[in-house]
Amino acid sequence: MDNNGSFTVEADLSQAKLYFLPSFSSGTRTLPVERLQEEVPDEQAALVSWNQIFSLPAGTQLFIAGQLCSEEGRGVFRSSGKDPLLVVLYDGERNTIVQRAVWGGRQRNEYWNQFTLASLLTGAFCMVLLAYIFLRSTPSSLSAIFALTLAFFPISGLLPPGFVLYYLYRFFWKRARMLRAERDLLRLPLRYYPDSAQLKLGSTAALPTGETYLCSQDAGLLIDGELIIRSASLPAVRGGKNEEVILFGAHSETNGKGRMQTPGDPMAELVLVMGDPAVLAQNCNRRARMFAVLSAVSVFSALTLNFFLLLVIWHFIIR
Repeated sequence: MDNNGSFTVEADLSQAKLYFLPSFSSGTRTLPVERLQEEVPDEQAALVSWNQIFSLPAGTQLFIAGQLCSEEGRGVFRSSGKDPLLVVLYDGERNTIVQRAVWGGRQRNEYWNQFTLASLLTGAFCMVLLAYIFLRSTPSSLSAIFALTLAFFPISGLLPPGFVLYYLYRFFWKRARMLRAERDLLRLPLRYYPDSAQLKLGSTAALPTGETYLCSQDAGLLIDGELIIRSASLPAVRGGKNEEVILFGAHSETNGKGRMQTPGDPMAELVLVMGDPAVLAQNCNRRARMFAVLSAVSVFSALTLNFFLLLVIWHFIIR
């Protein structure tokens, strides 16, 4: 099922979950942080079971990670106990899998899932029913007013005047999501080093392909490959004008000269980070938390404002 040009292996996908990565909007191979939203659609990676797929078109590209077994002289990827196969279907260049997975694998709204709509409708129906019971059985209308207000509470943020704060919540939440994706992209080159928090220039790590992955600021290194330049998108996150730049890539020596080239491992990158990636990632994380707090304040302000307005409206209707 997977052919890299020199040998073929099979994969048993009967117990596997398949992820479909969002497609690029253009054919570019690299994915700068500043163009993240332009190049990758604002979609989540779709998750489906293998039994939901009837066929795959010829030429479908798959990335498979998991246990590789030898069966009758054939290599077979197979799920093992609590370790199911990781299968990613994608288009475009394989070098972009990690970058796109970081963006597409993040929820657009982490509080909305497949159960949210059914839960809200069920709760609203129960509250309306409860209000009807209160109106029929109690002389006071206060309980019915609260029940009806709570029934409309889930959509109250979309009503005027609170909807202004609701759109402000959407804006802040999107910024927080973007910054968390940037944080993870900035940390990608650091995952090969045991102590990334105390990373020193000139440190090396061994890639799964056996290549030497170097972290350097040496301006005399030759660049062989398509260089990705990465930084944080918000000026408040980036450093000053004289911020340092750090180069990560597969290192080799040619005629006594150091050469940095695109790693053969498609999960690694030849990337120039505009600043210390650990510091930039930390700053992105801090700013993302700030925007997340602002989004929470905005949505709860919208709900609270409209909640009291609904109380007043129902009070005048039910008297």
